[in-house]
Amino acid sequence: MQINNSFLSGAVTREMECHSQVPGEPVVVHAEPNPASEAHWLADRIREFQKTDNCKLSEFAILTRTNRRAALISRVFDDEKIDHFCCRAVQILPAV
Repeated sequence: MQINNSFLSGAVTREMECHSQVPGEPVVVHAEPNPASEAHWLADRIREFQKTDNCKLSEFAILTRTNRRAALISRVFDDEKIDHFCCRAVQILPAV
């Protein structure tokens, strides 16, 4: 699959999202202009999946590259009344 990078230029994130668990469902590439609008978009998508696919909050995971981005998403989720928790630090141990 090729992604048109000009569409994503200046975007906060570059991600692909499958709409449902149905095999063959088209993939959508989405970009937001800033971190706050990205967080609100995530909140809207979670609500949409809860309504349309009857998804539980425990079925969602959002991975961020920085703790600062996770904190911003958490604040938006607090404002939007979306129950969540943040794992603030992870220690990766060397293989034994």
